[in-house]
Amino acid sequence: MQDRMDSLEDQFLAIKEYISLMQEYQIPIAEIESTSYQMMGADFNSCKDAMITAEESKVENVKLFSADLMKQLDQLKTEVALIRQRARHDMILDENSDMQEVLQYVRTLSKDMELQKTNFQRIQQYQIVFQMEETRFDELKDAYEEVEMKKALWCALEDLIHKRLAWVDTHFEKLGIDVIEEVVQRYSKLSVKLERGLLPNKVVARLRKMVDEFKLTLPVIQNLRNKALKERHWKKIEVEMGQKVRSFCGQQLVNPNSDLVQVKIGILNQECICLLASTSIFCG
Repeated sequence: MQDRMDSLEDQFLAIKEYISLMQEYQIPIAEIESTSYQMMGADFNSCKDAMITAEESKVENVKLFSADLMKQLDQLKTEVALIRQRARHDMILDENSDMQEVLQYVRTLSKDMELQKTNFQRIQQYQIVFQMEETRFDELKDAYEEVEMKKALWCALEDLIHKRLAWVDTHFEKLGIDVIEEVVQRYSKLSVKLERGLLPNKVVARLRKMVDEFKLTLPVIQNLRNKALKERHWKKIEVEMGQKVRSFCGQQLVNPNSDLVQVKIGILNQECICLLASTSIFCG
């Protein structure tokens, strides 16, 4: 503000000198300009007094605003603590909880946490503008990450269940290997993050198990799509699987409740690898 005041004063003095020079050389001055000049002195002094008063009260106003910000910050800390307490509800890490109920709960937590994060960023911006000491609030970051991990956990479970339902009735030739690989990679990384970031619990273990089951399907699908397989090979595979190839779908690849299916998947893996190797030798 001081720079602005100095600039206005320089302009005011320049005008005074200009008018004095005109008067000295008796240069006619229009009546409207003469009247404006006579009023300018009083207006400038009033403006100068107002700017001085504003500058003097600035420090006090900043103190008052700073005190108000601290009250807002205290309230924000209370809200974050309450959200974090809600985020530790037993049902979130209970594998028997109703999925839709938990999803609604963690999504609400996430929205509430986003609001508090936005409020804190607003407070920090005011602190920067008024050159106040910036407040650190590590608890906000920790609470935000905890809520987001728990939301990601249940959203991942929901997504994998939906994908599993879609894939179990899909013929193995129509299953997208690239899609399955992307899903496995994405949720494998998430599983590792959740295992490190959350207390040991059966919900994360459930997610890891589902990811591993999807992961097991990849080599089987790849081997079954070996173009070197002949009719006799497919007949042997049908014997191993106990059904015709035309009915061989994702249900036989992703079945966490059947040890027999897992054994057959292992047999198929070895069988297809051997067939591929022998085919390559003969072709060579």
